[in-house]
Amino acid sequence: MMNWLRKNYSFVVVCTIFLLVKFFLLDTYFFWDSLVILSRPATYLYENGLTALPFPQELGVAPTFLHFYTALVWTLFGRTSLVTHLSFLPFILLLLFQIYKLCKRFVGKDFLLMTFLFVVSDPTFVAQTLGLYADLFLMAFAICSINNILENNRLRLIVSLFLLAAVGERGMLMAIALTILYFFIEFRKEHNFLFSLRSTFYVFLPTFFCLISFVAYQKITTGYLLLDNSENSDWGMHWRLVDFRQFMKNCLALGFRFIEYGRLFLWITFVYLLIKVRKKAMEPFLFSAYCIIFVVLLVATLPWYNPFGMRYFLLLYLLFALNLARSISISLSKKKAKTLLFALVLLLSCSHFYVYPERLSQSWDSSLAHLPYFDLRRQTIDFLKENNVPFSEVGVSFPLTEKHKLTDFSDENGEFSNYDFKQNRWIIYTNIGNLDTPTIDLIRRQTLVKRFEKCGVFFELYRVEQPKKE
Repeated sequence: MMNWLRKNYSFVVVCTIFLLVKFFLLDTYFFWDSLVILSRPATYLYENGLTALPFPQELGVAPTFLHFYTALVWTLFGRTSLVTHLSFLPFILLLLFQIYKLCKRFVGKDFLLMTFLFVVSDPTFVAQTLGLYADLFLMAFAICSINNILENNRLRLIVSLFLLAAVGERGMLMAIALTILYFFIEFRKEHNFLFSLRSTFYVFLPTFFCLISFVAYQKITTGYLLLDNSENSDWGMHWRLVDFRQFMKNCLALGFRFIEYGRLFLWITFVYLLIKVRKKAMEPFLFSAYCIIFVVLLVATLPWYNPFGMRYFLLLYLLFALNLARSISISLSKKKAKTLLFALVLLLSCSHFYVYPERLSQSWDSSLAHLPYFDLRRQTIDFLKENNVPFSEVGVSFPLTEKHKLTDFSDENGEFSNYDFKQNRWIIYTNIGNLDTPTIDLIRRQTLVKRFEKCGVFFELYRVEQPKKE
């Protein structure tokens, strides 16, 4: 055991860093989309039993492996923040180990530690891995599948692709992309279309049954084969085809997602290396994987109204970072390469301290900049309780709109109201909410009662000024 640890000290060092940071986040809870994607359905199964199917339509999601796993853990050990974080820990280690294996394949021993540290320093990766998010599981099974493709281990690939698809809709999409990648690699190796197609079919078959089960479930429970885009659906407007103007907006948003949070410096470095060493700047397998996954994600994002966050492209960020680290290691001297990688790690890490102006939307779940939210939320709720303010009279925006027990593991069934300036007597405004300018201006015309602020994140409590009766 000790011999293995010495040989793989790079893995040990990075894991130790992640586990230390994780220790300080054990009191955090569900945030952003994980409230809807994870907490709400898992709590339903926990309260109603693991066989309580089908899900009520108001949950807005289909059952996944992650919902059953989380509900089972809660049933056995209790529904607490600590238990949930600890249940995610094996998958954090699995993900880190799979990334470590991938790095070992493409860089030499001298650059392994800095490459591994650089790849996992992506701010979105750090946030999604250390928080309570479904993307931890998606990434673990996706990277595992990529390693199995490289090792040509078909049995493990079948299992990892199936688990990837079982994570949810985006897991299914990623499984399809990686299956296409497998076919491409097989065809390039065998030069036989039918043989490659048959081999791919056997690998994809269990995942195909998972997809068919999902489609059947959707049809039976909602009446729709894939997505409910009716006007009555919470997600209906999101899954409609965009017009040309919105398509261009999506293109701009997509471009911004790839340079945001320090990634611009990575692209500048890559362009420099591309000019300097040309073809050596792109490793064939990583380039192929990147292009295939990118095209699949484009089809799933650009033509639709559904807003897409950085976590959608997390696998692309990691593949790009690994390819960049490899290019740096073969293009520069050992000292210069390590210095540059360390500098890029620092630039990416600084992104956790970026807080945009309040009128500019920010992907709060894509870095650790949101961490003050948890303490500020507690302070605000405590202030409301101390002053006997009924939660039903308080208007809020997402992500404060969920029931308290779905957010912070409390036993309270308390719940705030949605913004309604005719009905709300109080308003909670936080820059976490990404509100539009007219709404912010309307809130600021009310009477400010209390403000809590920490590291650029703030909560403000307003008393709503009711119009005078004539």
